[in-house]
Amino acid sequence: MHDYLAVIGGIRTCFQQRVHAFKQWQSAETNLMKKREAESKLQAMNKVEKLPDAKQAVADAEKQVENTRQQFEQVSAKLKAEFARFDELKVRDFQKAMLDFAESIM
Repeated sequence: MHDYLAVIGGIRTCFQQRVHAFKQWQSAETNLMKKREAESKLQAMNKVEKLPDAKQAVADAEKQVENTRQQFEQVSAKLKAEFARFDELKVRDFQKAMLDFAESIM
């Protein structure tokens, strides 16, 4: 039982990390949209002197979105692996318990 509680604690931590990574990704997406809007406004107002900075800001924001998306996917993959390991552990423990029970009644 203690082992299961430890595994569940690990899974809870993974979920928290996944939620945090997702929030960072969504924040980066929002930031990218704002940067693109600012760039569009500068283009519409024909402010050529500020346009290179805006383009660089958009490029940086795109990189940030990609990085945070990759972090989210890595955390999600780790969480999937943790669930698979937990399921495997649970099945093995159940099989062992059934074997021990069957041997004890014979």
